[in-house]
Amino acid sequence: MENNNLENYIKLAEMLSESYGSDCEVIIYNLENTAIYISKNNFTNTEIGMNLSEDLLKILEKDLDNKGYKSNFYYTKDGKIIKASFMPIKLKKKIIGSILINFKTEEIIKTLNYLESHLENYREFNEKDENVVEIVEKLIDKTLSDVNVEKLNRKERIEKIKLMNNKGIFNMKGSIDYVAKRMNIKSVTVYSYIDEIEKSK
Repeated sequence: MENNNLENYIKLAEMLSESYGSDCEVIIYNLENTAIYISKNNFTNTEIGMNLSEDLLKILEKDLDNKGYKSNFYYTKDGKIIKASFMPIKLKKKIIGSILINFKTEEIIKTLNYLESHLENYREFNEKDENVVEIVEKLIDKTLSDVNVEKLNRKERIEKIKLMNNKGIFNMKGSIDYVAKRMNIKSVTVYSYIDEIEKSK
């Protein structure tokens, strides 16, 4: 019965997905947090029957806005930074499911970095997006968590840099300096590794 009521929201989900284009993905979950609908723009590789991830549930368990939904928050999936909004679906004041709207951020971050490269000291005149910076630093920490960076040889360091480069971590301003600090090497060394990786493609 509840799933039948949730089907009424599928048209809304389809409209949102079509309105915002290929960078937008909409998923409807039932009361058990199991996906029952996924838009065509499925860039998180979610499948029908899959549950909300534990990481995402932890974010949502903290709090919802006073308006009854949580908008414009960030989480990671398969090493990608995703901007999302989430709202429980209610029927007669009873929660019967939820709707999750995901947005890609890769191209937005690339564009932001491009614009900032032409605006010297831009960050000093704008609030720093701590959420995104914190997520990127956590991704870097996670990538290096299984090794002793002091004992890595050159080849092993390049492999770690390549892994981070493939995840788009270096699209975020300041990430190279943070990686250099974490790996106890110079920023120019990180740049040289990235250049070597790009040339080998």
